[in-house]
Amino acid sequence: MTTPDAEPAVKQYRALFAWALLAYVAISLFFSLLSWLVPSDGSTIFGRSWWATNDVTSLETIALPLLAVLITGVVRPVVSAAKLFAFIALAEYAFIVLFGLLTFLLGMVAAFDGIHDARSSFGAFSGVLLALIRLVLAALAAWVTFNAFTSLGGKLSMPATPPPPPVA
Repeated sequence: MTTPDAEPAVKQYRALFAWALLAYVAISLFFSLLSWLVPSDGSTIFGRSWWATNDVTSLETIALPLLAVLITGVVRPVVSAAKLFAFIALAEYAFIVLFGLLTFLLGMVAAFDGIHDARSSFGAFSGVLLALIRLVLAALAAWVTFNAFTSLGGKLSMPATPPPPPVA
């Protein structure tokens, strides 16, 4: 008696799911950037930065690109476009880490603004600590994605510098 196997039925949709996961993160990052750039009534760049840090470094924006890389580049057989998926995930992680770091540093002003007692200082400290941990998780996921990208044959190379002109 053979046991039913859903593996072939599921594996054929891995590329579709990878595109959906990467697209979701890209759209989420776009709207986070847009809400950071466009001020609302009474908002400051520091307050918007604090909220943007929480949006950009959410656990779903950290986990979904890595999941796309894992299901296309690690699960056998490797999807033919796995290197492309890894590259897109790497670009998303570059944005997450760089923009997340910028908004974290600017948002620290808003995080510690209005501290007036022990409870509010505890809330500010826990918020900053958790945001910092999410940034570290994003950097770690970026490193794993970079390793997967290079293992799949991808290269990030700088353009060659032209030779200096001959001295007359």
